[in-house]
Amino acid sequence: MTDVDAYGIYISSNCILRYGMGDLWEWVPKPYGPWTPSTEVRISNNTVVRAATGGIAWNVTGGAIVEHNIVQEATYLAANAAIWWAYADNSVVQYNYSHDNAGGFMLYVNDTYSTINTIVRYNISQNDKARIFRYSGSIDMVINYNNTVYVGAASGNPVMSDYFTKPSGRPKNIYNYNNLYYSVKDKGWDLRGQTFDSNAYYGGKTLVKADAHKVTADPRLIAPGSGGTGMDTEDGYQLQSDSPLIGAGVPMADHGCRDYFGNPLYNGDPDIGAFEYQGLVPPATGKTEVVHPPVQVTPMPKH
Repeated sequence: MTDVDAYGIYISSNCILRYGMGDLWEWVPKPYGPWTPSTEVRISNNTVVRAATGGIAWNVTGGAIVEHNIVQEATYLAANAAIWWAYADNSVVQYNYSHDNAGGFMLYVNDTYSTINTIVRYNISQNDKARIFRYSGSIDMVINYNNTVYVGAASGNPVMSDYFTKPSGRPKNIYNYNNLYYSVKDKGWDLRGQTFDSNAYYGGKTLVKADAHKVTADPRLIAPGSGGTGMDTEDGYQLQSDSPLIGAGVPMADHGCRDYFGNPLYNGDPDIGAFEYQGLVPPATGKTEVVHPPVQVTPMPKH
């Protein structure tokens, strides 16, 4: 899908009424119906190029899986991100390649009730602009892990994340593990609502000092910033054999079994970033696995 005036892929519904919800965006037709999320939604193997206001977006879903998609050069007429969702429970976002998007990489958004239990893992972002991650409204329980983010000169000095409180509430319980943040120049993070552990930070203002098991050495990528157009152009984000990221991550429960490149997980202790090195490594050391139980939706007061 190329050169469209709005969204490349957009899923929504007007069956949205729950927990006191009163109104949604003006383009959602009324009358609204009782909450009935779309289920068994899978958005996969798509390429979206120069979609003016958004690359891939889904709303009013339960258990959506979004994987193996490319979004590039999108969102040049709006503040949306390459990939975003709202009013969506239990989404899994993995194995996507986002690059050169004016509105940034990922937008986690909600206006009226919680968007809960989101997993974002094994994605690659290259030269996305403005902001890399945007958290807006009553977001609860986000687990970002093993993503690789490259902020090159073409990114134009974005923020790594921003944060917005809305009438529905504030973003909270955002956890970041095993991610690689490689930056030429950025404005740093808004850290509200976020926890970081076992991530790698290289260049720019990416460093989160509170990360207890951070890695700050050169990650020794094969060719950072060399991703092109297409899903098979990202080999430059693989690790060299002497990378300090090999074995430096923490094991994650229910990790999906494969890295961005299709390699099995784990080879020894987990690596940091979207690539799991497959060469000779020391045996696993028995690090404690990270487990995050899903949160429950808290009903909002009825009007």
